[in-house]
This record gives sequence, C-alpha cells and structure tokens, in this order.
Amino acid sequence: MQDIAEESEFAVGTIYRFFKGKKELFEELILSIWHEVEKRLGASLRESDHELECLRAYNRESAVITLEYKNLAQIYYGHMLRYNWDMLAGLDGEVRNIMSGFIDRLEELFRSGIQKGIFVDLDPRILALGYDTIVGSYMTIAYGKEESVDLDAWVQTIDRMFFDRVLLS
Repeated sequence: MQDIAEESEFAVGTIYRFFKGKKELFEELILSIWHEVEKRLGASLRESDHELECLRAYNRESAVITLEYKNLAQIYYGHMLRYNWDMLAGLDGEVRNIMSGFIDRLEELFRSGIQKGIFVDLDPRILALGYDTIVGSYMTIAYGKEESVDLDAWVQTIDRMFFDRVLLS
C-alpha cells in the first residue's frame, strides 16, 4: 500500500479510508475496467442489424480491448488465484456475470442468424461458446506470447476460421 500511496501521491491513511487493503483496491480497479469492457463489447454487439456484422464487430473490439488493457489483463489472470476468490462470489462472480451476458447475446445472434438462413443450423449456444473461445485467443497477447501483432490479420483469421464453416452463403 505504501508503493500505491507514493505512486498516487496520497497518504497511506487516505487510501485506507477508501480501501481495506490491496485486494479491495485491486478488485475495484478490475471491476471498473470490466464495466468499461462490458459497455464497449455490448455496443459492438448492437452495431448493426446484421448478425454477422455484430459478431465481427465483437471480434475486432475484443482484440482492441485486449491490446489496450494488456498489462491489466496480465495482472488480473496472473494474480486472481493468489487471492483464492470464491468462483461464484465477489469480483470473479461479477466478472462472470458480465461474461455470461456476452455469451447470451452471442447465442441470440447465432439463433437469429440460423433462423434467417445466415448460419448453418447448429446449436446456437455451442456456436456462441466456440466463437467466444476463439476470440479469446487474443489473451495470448496479454500473456506476452505474441510480441508483434498484426491486428487486422488476427481479426480476419479468426473470422475466417470460424465463419468459413458456419456461414451458409
């Protein structure tokens, strides 16, 4: 907390008036970012009246967000288990609710696209989970596994990997 106080130019006592400790401060920071992510990804899923364009916008925005918050993503995933959080409560519970909302919206888009004849008639929930998992490959950037990233190539490759087999036309 001393390092945080020095960096933020607040007295340690002032920080303790707002947060009980590092864990609570960390949770607040992560939640504020996740609420921003929720807003941005949610907007991408409403970007168009065409299901495929919404899904592609979700893919692109996920990539942009991952690059933007690369360092925070490393901290979040690297230290989450250190705090031994209950997977269904607290910070992780709220983050899971946000993520679950994205899966639900992706499922709706696939279901609607199947009904309109845009996508192959497969289980829309599995399509949603599969697409989100492939889009999640951007996390390798946050882990530092990919030094140089051609964002456009990455987004196009993910879309082609998935939609070349899922689109009807």
